[in-house]
Amino acid sequence: MLDVVREVCATLQALPSVECVELEERPKCSAASIAEWERQHSPLRLPNDYKARRLAPRAFLLSSDGLLLRWSVLHCRQRLPIGHMHLARLADLRPVPDSAFLTATGERRPELPSEAQLRAVELDASTSSGRVCLLYAGGEGRAQVWFQDASCSWSFIASSFVDYFRLMVLHRGLPRWQYQYTDAGLDSVAKAWWRAFAADRCGSDTENRAQQVEYDGEGRIRELAPGKRAARAV
Repeated sequence: MLDVVREVCATLQALPSVECVELEERPKCSAASIAEWERQHSPLRLPNDYKARRLAPRAFLLSSDGLLLRWSVLHCRQRLPIGHMHLARLADLRPVPDSAFLTATGERRPELPSEAQLRAVELDASTSSGRVCLLYAGGEGRAQVWFQDASCSWSFIASSFVDYFRLMVLHRGLPRWQYQYTDAGLDSVAKAWWRAFAADRCGSDTENRAQQVEYDGEGRIRELAPGKRAARAV
């Protein structure tokens, strides 16, 4: 997976207005550290495509303990930090409190799956615009990736960690890119950066809210009809 990230770095470095593409090198996670995390947070188990398992030879944690890629642009002779691709270190994967699933009146937020018990772990809480979480519903070892925005609303992003990783790479870590998959959509500033650096990668924000994607198991991304995203079982 890191090979894909390095390809993104090379692509960004080739753009004339991009500066300071920085990929933080991180050590691999050991099987023992993963097992210890799961022991401490039982009954939660990290998804197979995220941790070291024989069934997932390209599992992310085999390659790197989290991810941090940052890049800037030169605008009006000023260097502006724009791109930010981040995944938390294993030690920083923190369970989300149950209150995050509730409205102000104490009811289950209607956009969430209807299973009796939900659990979530923060996958990326590094920005003020919201947090990306592994959301478990109906099984402690099966998780989708959801985004909780600044209004506390939840939005489905991907059916697995691999799907989310591919989307993150596709969006090049542009500001607030997860809002493509919310009802609010991108704000005007985020749209401007989107048109400048990723218009060739995906369609408009309206199209992306209407179409989700899923991993077909052979390295390809395919579209998922919008009506399925809320109805899918985790």
